[in-house]
Amino acid sequence: MTELRTRVTGKNLDVGDALRGKIEEDLSKGIAKYASSRDGEANVIISKERHLYTVDIHLHLDSKVKMEASADADDPHAAFAVALDKIEKRVRRNKRKLKDHHPHGQAPREVTE
Repeated sequence: MTELRTRVTGKNLDVGDALRGKIEEDLSKGIAKYASSRDGEANVIISKERHLYTVDIHLHLDSKVKMEASADADDPHAAFAVALDKIEKRVRRNKRKLKDHHPHGQAPREVTE
């Protein structure tokens, strides 16, 4: 099993090692909670315009699922935290959609009127 390949880039700013490490670690942990396979690729783009930081996360899982999330804040750590919450919610909802909710392979019962 391979890890989630994460690429962190900055537009109009230099992304430090501490922020890059935190992003890679938190994103890997957040996706691992809900995805059956942590394999895939994540692109995180941090941009700064005046006083506002924008974080865009593009997630491509090996199960052919593509998701995106973005957030704005005055601090890059806060913007990443909000974007991470959004992407975790989307992965969790995707997992719930794929889960078989019928007990032991039984087909759903039809309602007759």
